[in-house]
Amino acid sequence: MKPTLIAFLTLCLCLPLAGADKDRPLPKEVKSLKVLAEKGDARAQHYLGMIYSVGIGNIARDLAESAKWFRKAALQGNADAALQLGLMDYLGKGKPKDFKGALKWFSKAALQGNAEATVMLGTMNIEGKGKPKDFKEALKWNRKAALQGNATGQFQYGTMHYRGIGIPKDVKEALKWYRKAAENGNSQAQFNLGSMYFNGDGVKKDIVKAYAWFSICSIFGDPQGGKFKDFVAKRMNKAQIAKARVLATELLQEIEVNKKARAKKK
Repeated sequence: MKPTLIAFLTLCLCLPLAGADKDRPLPKEVKSLKVLAEKGDARAQHYLGMIYSVGIGNIARDLAESAKWFRKAALQGNADAALQLGLMDYLGKGKPKDFKGALKWFSKAALQGNAEATVMLGTMNIEGKGKPKDFKEALKWNRKAALQGNATGQFQYGTMHYRGIGIPKDVKEALKWYRKAAENGNSQAQFNLGSMYFNGDGVKKDIVKAYAWFSICSIFGDPQGGKFKDFVAKRMNKAQIAKARVLATELLQEIEVNKKARAKKK
């Protein structure tokens, strides 16, 4: 799961603001933003933490300052700030790794409905970081994230079914969740679908669908998708390849529709 996790963590560190008043504009100037943050505005504190975490314009990257503002926001109940603190502890950003600290902040964010933190709790229970491995607990958190529509959660929940981790092996259930994750843009789920259709694993063997999913996996940045697409193509005739390309186009359009729908919910 590491490639997906790394990409997921990178995405989390660039997440937009969230909250009940997320549409209320914040000051663009850092000086004005800092004044608002110092008055106790949790959104301003979170945003200031994001700015210091990467460094923007004439503001140098300062992870200690970033953590300070994230903490202030998190203690006021800002789930996104709690997620960021958890990621800093998990990755060792500006400090040694602290898995127990990560669990604390991820739990705080997840209990407020933050899907990204929920996925991380699932991951840490599988890895046994900050606590002993607990597959039942991992299944619970991954299921929750999957039901929230989180692509990584859907992929991990599907993988637990596929491998029989914390639950009896169920390839058909795995296929269901891989499909959901793939349609939400998860490249590893797209690759797994391609493999399952090529091998007839839990589903009727379908070389056209295998080619289509490997193709999409490649488009989403996974080089192994391109390699396996070429591998499958050598076993197809021209008509099958043409059909697979049409299917891939249709699936990509479906993925784009899903992406826009998710954006509207935020």
